[in-house]
Amino acid sequence: HADLAKRIVGLSASPYVLASVWLASSWTWFGDFPRARSYAERAVRAADESDHPYAQAIAYTWRVLPIAYRGDFAEALPLCEVAVSLCEKKELLGWLPFAYSLWGWVLAWAGRPAEGVPFIERAVTLFETVGIKAFLALRYVEWAEGQLLGHNVEDARRAAARAVDLAVTHGERASETWARCLLGEITLASAAPDLDVARSQCERARRLAEEGGFVVLEGRSHLGLGRIALMEDRRDEAHRHLAQAHRLFGKAGTPFWRARADETLTRASARSTSWSTTRASRCGGP
Repeated sequence: HADLAKRIVGLSASPYVLASVWLASSWTWFGDFPRARSYAERAVRAADESDHPYAQAIAYTWRVLPIAYRGDFAEALPLCEVAVSLCEKKELLGWLPFAYSLWGWVLAWAGRPAEGVPFIERAVTLFETVGIKAFLALRYVEWAEGQLLGHNVEDARRAAARAVDLAVTHGERASETWARCLLGEITLASAAPDLDVARSQCERARRLAEEGGFVVLEGRSHLGLGRIALMEDRRDEAHRHLAQAHRLFGKAGTPFWRARADETLTRASARSTSWSTTRASRCGGP
């Protein structure tokens, strides 16, 4: 693989573009999507002005993050396609797996996991072949989530476990948080879910998210804990977690994730009402 490695060495972008995309990524994790998007757009403008293909590949790919992580997958999809097309045409092999993985993940969330997962698999293969370790944990997270969206629970579990191992080894706290949150969701999707395991992963994800300031991931961990409490018929606890998820998603301005929390909260309220009515009836009430 020496030739492939040589084709990657020396590829770079201006410090301004790199700084802008890093700021876009950081504010995305912190749930400040308007600020993240502002920095991402600065990176795109600077990359286009320089007419540097590698800088454009980085900027075009990273501008997808604040849009996709907010849950606007329909808007993110064509932007992913632009990034992939540029990488393929210019043979930017150092950045192509990043673009592939993000595209595949967005496709999965857009309701097309059968199309998206192979792109993520291809990205992971390229990473492993070349020996790229940076962000490899995140690629496995995207792979796991794509598999889960495609209802391939065991494949999702293996990918998420690998993501945790890589994230812990390389100190990637955001990736570890997401992977553990996802492991909780994967456990709940199992035929016979182990609620203690799911709770342990979601609690660990919640603590990491609180420490790191990862607002959306904190919301997702509360959403998972709320679902677990519902399955255990602990309604008050479920309402607390789901209300917190609603608050966090509202703070981040993510209608997609807030709607998922509200849907679960509505289901919890309906179940509680049904339970109360049944109990009243049994006690001779109306």
